[in-house]
Parts: sequence; C-alpha cells; structure tokens
Amino acid sequence: RSEEHAEAYFNAGADFLVLGSRAVSSPHLVNDLCLEYPGHIIATLDIRAGKLLADGWSKRANHDVIAAAEHFQREGVAALICNSVQAATDSEADPAAAAALAQEVAIPVIAADGLATLDQLKQLCGGNGAALNGALLGQALYAGRLDFAKAQKLADSLPSE
Repeated sequence: RSEEHAEAYFNAGADFLVLGSRAVSSPHLVNDLCLEYPGHIIATLDIRAGKLLADGWSKRANHDVIAAAEHFQREGVAALICNSVQAATDSEADPAAAAALAQEVAIPVIAADGLATLDQLKQLCGGNGAALNGALLGQALYAGRLDFAKAQKLADSLPSE
C-alpha cells in the first residue's frame, strides 16, 4: 500500500511485490516502485465484463484494460496478473481475458484464479492462451476441484516457447 511497506517486504527477502487494485488507483506508486525495484514489481488488473476495476473491485476504473496494461509495461512492471473478477466470484474460469491481454503486451501475463478443472487448464494453456506465462490455482486447489500433481503434469507436457 506504500513505498514503506514495499521496502519492508524487500528487506525481509521478498523477490517480487504484487500490487492489487491499488496499482490502478495509484499509478504513481507503480512508477515509484518500478524505479526503486526494477524488475520486481507485478501489477494486478482486476477485470469484470471487459472493464477494469479499482478500489478492491468496488468501482469501475476510467481506464481501458489494454491501455492500463501498456502503461504498466512502459513503467517497467515485471509481469501482470489478469484477474477476472467474474470468474473468481462464480468459480467459472474465463481464460479469454488473460489470453487476450497476453496477446497485447510483451511482458508476462499470469491468469488469476477461477480455474476448476483440468479441461479449463488445458483451454487456458492451449490455443489463444499460449502466450500466457502461468496461472494461479489457489481456490481450485483449496476446494479440491483440481489435483495439483495432474495440473503440473499437464503443464510439463505443454511445449515451451
């Protein structure tokens, strides 16, 4: 939430810092942190129905998703996490948002949670999702909907770029 918080985490040994919806509402913080810790800042873009959200998903941001991603890329973020809020609340993955974003920027894009099955993971990793750098699987693992060993085996079998 601040440069002081970031400094404390990095001093404690963190390699990366992920900025949530604060990244969209405080782009100057992203700029400052990228200058202070180049290559170690990751920004999250929360998206609902194709629109960028801010302030903990409570408000629609006045920025276009692609424009925001390109801005963060120019600022020097190491990667973007694309969080489809609809997917997170409905437990239905929407790999299209993350895959589309990955096609628009050169920095790594990671699809956030919402995956529930190996078929959805295959969809995410194949076709349009090939440009994605990874996927966060938290809720699917916690709820027992996805077996990590099988998911890792699937990921390992995919051709690397």
